[in-house]
Amino acid sequence: MAQEMTALEVSVVAMFGVFMQHQNAEGKMTRDQFSSMVKTELGRFIKDDTELFSDIDLDKDGFVSFKEFAVLVCTIAGCQHEVLQKAMEEQQKAKE
Repeated sequence: MAQEMTALEVSVVAMFGVFMQHQNAEGKMTRDQFSSMVKTELGRFIKDDTELFSDIDLDKDGFVSFKEFAVLVCTIAGCQHEVLQKAMEEQQKAKE
């Protein structure tokens, strides 16, 4: 019998799913794909991604890999505690 995934496991799988939706055939994101992903998936947290790509592209290959994307997501989680708390409260209210 398959064990049900934990909330954190679901979150990691969801993060990977978002990356897969925006990646190219080589499994990476171009600058345009990254910018589109930021606008559609992270708009609550990132308002301007103008310089973000060059900061996230750690190996400077001109693409964002899943590992680089994961660093971004974890950095947001670590730095945006108040925004995350507000988002959780809004989600709870919507369920009520």
